[in-house]
Amino acid sequence: MEIEICGDETTRHCRRLCIEVPAEMSNDEIELIDAEIFNDVAETTEWEAEESDGICADGHLYLVGPAKTDAEVELTISLDDLNRLGLNVTN
Repeated sequence: MEIEICGDETTRHCRRLCIEVPAEMSNDEIELIDAEIFNDVAETTEWEAEESDGICADGHLYLVGPAKTDAEVELTISLDDLNRLGLNVTN
């Protein structure tokens, strides 16, 4: 059978800004500023991808239908006596 699975990727982006703050603000107070206030500020610096968790399959699979006769099996699914799924990569 041929199936389709969908996946999501979570990528974290960062950018650096130079800000001017009141002289009496401590570093701890500056770090307490909620970063969401910068959503309304024009972007003067580029966002850079910092890290990615990779793409992970999410949700349920979708049955496409019978596979083509020349398709190579990529994964074999089996059931044990307790109906637990077993996965065997064939490539």
